[in-house]
Amino acid sequence: MSTFDLRQAMRNLDITVKPFGYGDMRITPGLRGYSTDRWLAINPDERWPEMVTFHEMAHILRGDTTYTGELKKIVKKPFHSRQEMAMLDAFLDEKERNYDIVETECHVTGIFTCQITGTSFDLDHELEHLAGYTQGRIIPPPVLNNARKTAVKIAHAGAADKHSWLDKLVAACLI
Repeated sequence: MSTFDLRQAMRNLDITVKPFGYGDMRITPGLRGYSTDRWLAINPDERWPEMVTFHEMAHILRGDTTYTGELKKIVKKPFHSRQEMAMLDAFLDEKERNYDIVETECHVTGIFTCQITGTSFDLDHELEHLAGYTQGRIIPPPVLNNARKTAVKIAHAGAADKHSWLDKLVAACLI
């Protein structure tokens, strides 16, 4: 869609792009992208980079990446207090428990954002990828609603003419 500008959306949402492999991220085969703090990196070999960008933007907007800095500060210390260790354990446990639901929400956000903005992507491939997170479970309505709201926020942030987007955004909220 000619009225959506991804760079503008990222500027408006205070998100930057770093080169793939930036930071201390261990790159695993098949990794499509990752995000931390207020930046993201997309695999240069990714076939649908916009889709993955929307997915990673969703992580940032959800606040999933804000713990990273605090976690690094704690992990780098040679000695930890009981409180710090409890916080670290709780964070890791919570992250493990919620991994599938968080990834589901972010992936659905990517799909919705592509649909709202008219960005090309392979829906069949993305639904297959999504099935790995849902494992046959029904996606709870709050997860879909959060994904829809985040997709609308991304689309709105990159809309060149906000007035022409109003009807489309309202329609997207009613899907």
